[in-house]
Amino acid sequence: MKKSLFKTIGRIKNLLKRLKRFVWLNQTELLYIHSGKIVCCGSAAAVIKIEKVTLENVDDAKSFQSENYIRFFRNFLKKGAVGYYAYKDGVCVHRSWVFEQKMQIHSLVAEPLLENQVYIAWCETAAFARGLGIYPQVLSRIVQDYSAKQIFIAVNKNNTASIRGIEKAGFELCRTYRIKRVLGKTDIVVE
Repeated sequence: MKKSLFKTIGRIKNLLKRLKRFVWLNQTELLYIHSGKIVCCGSAAAVIKIEKVTLENVDDAKSFQSENYIRFFRNFLKKGAVGYYAYKDGVCVHRSWVFEQKMQIHSLVAEPLLENQVYIAWCETAAFARGLGIYPQVLSRIVQDYSAKQIFIAVNKNNTASIRGIEKAGFELCRTYRIKRVLGKTDIVVE
C-alpha cells in the first residue's frame, strides 16, 4: 500500500512539474566548444581511474544512480554513444556520455552534429565525490580521445560548479541559448 502511494505521489509531482514547464519557463543554456588547448588538471585533483562504459560495467553507476538511469545508459550503448565512468577507490563516482548524432542542448533545443563533431552530455559526479576535480579530468580524457574532432558541451548558466569544471578542461563559451515559455508559447534566442 505504501509503495503504491509513493508511486502515485511521485507521478503527481512529475505531472505538476511538466505542467509548470508548459506554463512558464525561463532558462539560459551555455554551449561551450573545446579550445584545442591541452589542459592539465592541477595536483589537487583526485586520483581516479577512467574507463569507457560497456555492457559489463554499466551497472557500476548504481553506486550513485537509480536503475532508471542505468536503463538510459544501456540504451545509449545500443545506439552507439560512448560513456565514461570515473572510479575513486574502486567506486564509480562520475559519468559522462559522448554523442555523435545531435546536440540535445535543452529538451526544447537540439542541433545536428557534423561528421567531425561530438557532443558531451549526461555528466554527473556523485554528491559524495564533488569538489575533487574529477569532472575536468574526465572531460580532459574525452578531449584526448576525440582530439581530431570539434567537441561541444552545454550547461545551464546557473550551474557554476559545472561551468568551472568545463572551463578548467579547456572549453570556451561559443553560444548562449535563452529559452522562454509563457502559456505554451516558446521563444528561443541564440546569441
